[in-house]
Amino acid sequence: MTASRATGAASARELARLRRAQETGALHALQVHHEELQTQNEQLIASQQALEESRLRYVELFDLAPVGYATLSSVGTIEEANLALARLLGHERRTLVRRSLRTFVAAAHRRSFLAHLVDCRSGEAMHRVDVELLSADGTRIPVRLTTRAIASRSLWMVITDQREQVSLRAERRRGELREATAAATLDAKDRFLAILSHELRTPLTPILAAVTTLAELPELPPALRPLLEVVRRNVRIEARLIDDLLDMTRLEHQKLGLEVESVDLHEMAREVQREPGESPSAAHPIGLDLQATVHHVAADRMRLRQVLWNLLGNARRYSPDGGAITIRTRDREAGRLELAIEDHGVGIEPDFLANVFEPFAQATHPRKGARGLGLGLAICRGIVVAHGGEIAVQSDGLGSGTRVVLRWPTAARGKALAPSVAAPASALVPATRALRIVLVEDDEDCAMALAFLLRHAGHAVVVAASCAEARAACATPPDLLISDLDLPDGNGGELLRELLRAGPLVAVALSGFGSAEDHRRSRAAGFAAHLVKPIERAPLLAAIARATAPAGTDEAIDATSG
Repeated sequence: MTASRATGAASARELARLRRAQETGALHALQVHHEELQTQNEQLIASQQALEESRLRYVELFDLAPVGYATLSSVGTIEEANLALARLLGHERRTLVRRSLRTFVAAAHRRSFLAHLVDCRSGEAMHRVDVELLSADGTRIPVRLTTRAIASRSLWMVITDQREQVSLRAERRRGELREATAAATLDAKDRFLAILSHELRTPLTPILAAVTTLAELPELPPALRPLLEVVRRNVRIEARLIDDLLDMTRLEHQKLGLEVESVDLHEMAREVQREPGESPSAAHPIGLDLQATVHHVAADRMRLRQVLWNLLGNARRYSPDGGAITIRTRDREAGRLELAIEDHGVGIEPDFLANVFEPFAQATHPRKGARGLGLGLAICRGIVVAHGGEIAVQSDGLGSGTRVVLRWPTAARGKALAPSVAAPASALVPATRALRIVLVEDDEDCAMALAFLLRHAGHAVVVAASCAEARAACATPPDLLISDLDLPDGNGGELLRELLRAGPLVAVALSGFGSAEDHRRSRAAGFAAHLVKPIERAPLLAAIARATAPAGTDEAIDATSG
């Protein structure tokens, strides 16, 4: 019995211990669970706070965004609108809610707006459309709608005011239109000046041809020869004035074509030194002081000669009769040569020095008898700058003379420049065999004068006044075709291309148009030379001799009209 009681007591104690252990474990588990619930509750509260903060930030961003925002129903009814949209439409925000956005769309754009809503309902892709909205005061506002469907089947829309962009596009279009108009105006001006040049040059050709022919008549009274020379000289001056106007226009429009090669500047200086001036009564001794050791320059020969001739002409024009002029050269830094033309003439006022290169600028005290448009130095500067060179004018004032300094890029030694005017004009006319020439010229006076000149030189001439007449005259191929380019029924270049398809033909172009592009087109058409009106006897016969010379013959003559 005693043992049984002891065993029972032990069991009871064990049960009590187990019960206490279970209670302790349950209490611990309960405590852990309570702590987990408390943590989850804290997290939930934090999430709710974060959500509320996000909502508030969204509301703030939605309301204060600089562009219009709205949520719409699937049929376009406004559910929410921000302040920017309300201001854009000129309504209070509360009056926009539950109204269809379609009512604010301009009538002409409503079909596009409805099609936009249909597109947006077809999926969650972003869709855009440009429409015009009407504000409360009736103002039409161009906007871009950027819309996408959201999970609730509502539509989220951004409304961007496009007035600034439309204004910028309109201004850009106006700018493009202004540029196009300006370009068209410049092109029209170019065409007008080119046509004017052609029309002014063409009548000068028969004048020069008639004067040249008369001057060679043995029975001409000696007293008349100086008068004929006056006519010839003034025709040349007239042609130079036309050239100056055209060159100034080309420089302004950056259309001065250059064919740059290696040119011996010393040889060219000697050429212009030998040329007589415009006024034979005013002789000016011209000295050369050519010290440059590298004297080949990178230049367009014709343009370089034009610069030197203009500068030397100015020195002659503003120097007293008999006044000495000097052309000097010397080496500058590597790749640069300096040329100066110095005179002891009237000089330039200090106040005018800053303006000497301005177009049409002329000194207030020019030498008596000086003629021109005031474009010479402006053209010289444009040509020099186009070659990458520099030009400057120096003078200590009236009565102290003038010094014009050029700094020009040098070039590797190339083929020596053949003198373009190394002898009197009559000596330049080469002996040549009698040719059968077809002369195509629609101006009757010009055709008659040139035909007379050519026949007087021993050639047989057939005159054609149109492309059709030229085709008939060339049925038997002539020795030479001389053709104007601007003909009543076509173009001289196209005429030559057509005739060349039938067989070889030597041709020389005549034209009142003399730009680098005109020369290029003539060469491309197959002409051996391009002579610019007014055309004198010596350059014309020189061009004929060069064009018809046997292969391998090097005619050291100039084929350019004066």
